[in-house]
Amino acid sequence: MIIVTTFKCSGYFERAVKSDVDACVLKERSITNLMKTIHTALEGKKEYSPELMEVMMTSKNPFSNQETSVLKAAAAGLPSKEIAQKFYLSHGTVRNYMSSILTKLAAENRVEAVRIA
Repeated sequence: MIIVTTFKCSGYFERAVKSDVDACVLKERSITNLMKTIHTALEGKKEYSPELMEVMMTSKNPFSNQETSVLKAAAAGLPSKEIAQKFYLSHGTVRNYMSSILTKLAAENRVEAVRIA
């Protein structure tokens, strides 16, 4: 499987690597280089865009302090309402933090976000 993406996000790339894709390259790649990628994958070799690898290797903790606290509370099994009470936040704010966390981790739900983090 080859993924051609426009996203230079470490979360997407990490999920692709964990899914054992044959290649993950940026959409801006030339047709010639894309053809080389296809041939490389057909030979059973892996190929990842250097830009994606650099993003993954240099990415720091993408979460704010509040997002980290919310994620840890979610990992402890607290529902959003209890997380809001614990940190003196509105339910909507917790929902916004969780939405941001899901986006940053390229996760589909909070269970997956906790697993990835």
